[in-house]
Amino acid sequence: MGLPLSCLTIAGMLMVSWRAKKKRMVVVGLDGVPYDFVRKMVDQGAFPNFGELLRQGSMVQMASTIPSISSVAWASYMTGRNPGKHNIYGFVDRDPKSLDIYIPTARNMGCETLWEVLSHQGRRVLVMNVPLTYPPRPVNGILVGCFLCTNIDKVAYPSEVSIFLKENGYWIDVDASKAKREKEGFLRDLHEALKKRVEIGLKLYEREKWDFFQLHIMETDRINHFFWDAWEDAGAPDREAFLQFYGEVDWAIGEIRKRIDADSEMMILSDHGFCSVKREMNLNLWLKEKGYLRLETGERKELREIYRGSAAYSLIPGRIYVREKQYENEIIERLLQLQDPESGEHVVQKIYRREEIYQGPYQGNGPDLVAVPSPGFDLRGELSTTQMLGQGGLKGMHTGNDAFFYLRGHPLKTRKTAIMDIYPTILELMELPPDREVDGASLIS
Repeated sequence: MGLPLSCLTIAGMLMVSWRAKKKRMVVVGLDGVPYDFVRKMVDQGAFPNFGELLRQGSMVQMASTIPSISSVAWASYMTGRNPGKHNIYGFVDRDPKSLDIYIPTARNMGCETLWEVLSHQGRRVLVMNVPLTYPPRPVNGILVGCFLCTNIDKVAYPSEVSIFLKENGYWIDVDASKAKREKEGFLRDLHEALKKRVEIGLKLYEREKWDFFQLHIMETDRINHFFWDAWEDAGAPDREAFLQFYGEVDWAIGEIRKRIDADSEMMILSDHGFCSVKREMNLNLWLKEKGYLRLETGERKELREIYRGSAAYSLIPGRIYVREKQYENEIIERLLQLQDPESGEHVVQKIYRREEIYQGPYQGNGPDLVAVPSPGFDLRGELSTTQMLGQGGLKGMHTGNDAFFYLRGHPLKTRKTAIMDIYPTILELMELPPDREVDGASLIS
């Protein structure tokens, strides 16, 4: 017969009340911004908006993934899983049979993401620019993809959002190569891209209905790669320009903070830290000189043309694939002994075996070894270079243990924090069922 009208009315009122109490979440991603840097900028008064937030919440230092690559780290953030479960191991990867190189995208993601899980729970999402979100997979809401997209007409789901982005002058990314040939123009592009990203993100924030909002700022990673020396050297000629840009990053945080109501949750995080580059070290040349890697004759130097009898080869940064397992221990021992002839410093501080850091159905796709460099030694993997240790064009490189996580209005556990912990923390804050397959653990429960 169904419920009497009075019962239906009461049930409807209860449902409306429950929906009104649903927790909303705002996440801001600052790619490649170190914990120590944020602390110092706040202490110096250069981050007034961030400083005000710190008085309202908690911030902890956070470990990234191994290796500390943005695509890998944000994949672990959005899944709560290690690469063995989500299948993203680096910015580039290879087909194990043909050795053809490709760039992993959202198509290679081996499990559901946070925004897909939220969509299944009836929550509406609005996500912009998070690495590894292109091509955008369907969600309940709006998903604007990342720097992996080069065509604004294809960057968003649903597709009509791309029209709005184009009409409002949205930047998918800046041209990083411009930093080497036109420094001032590169800086202008960074400012404009940041301004447009925040402006358009907040337009969507106010126009759309959403339960989960995330805006990712990639420009911080871009400036750090080319201007990090301006932070570590107080006398660097570009220091004022560097600090001016980060003043605008703090402004962006302030603009977002002003729009968040007191009942909404807010978090800010980075995915890895940064340090200055001392030297670039080419692992493939080292493997070649030690006899583990041989190339077929020919002018082209591509991975697929390595000699079939080669024992090992490498992909950036520090991922080593060992074809002849009897050489694995030998490679580890010899790499750990490698020193910079100028400074005497060890180039590699630690090497992980695959099974130590990757578990899950995609474990076999990962590298056999991952070399973690000593601070300042950037591990490369070119096949055509003739210089094993030298200077490159980058001023800054990623570090793995100096990311940060901030949460407003909640104390955080003081144990060691990893980027995989944020996904289960979000589920708990939004009062959603826990995901039993995650490798991380909530930081508030």
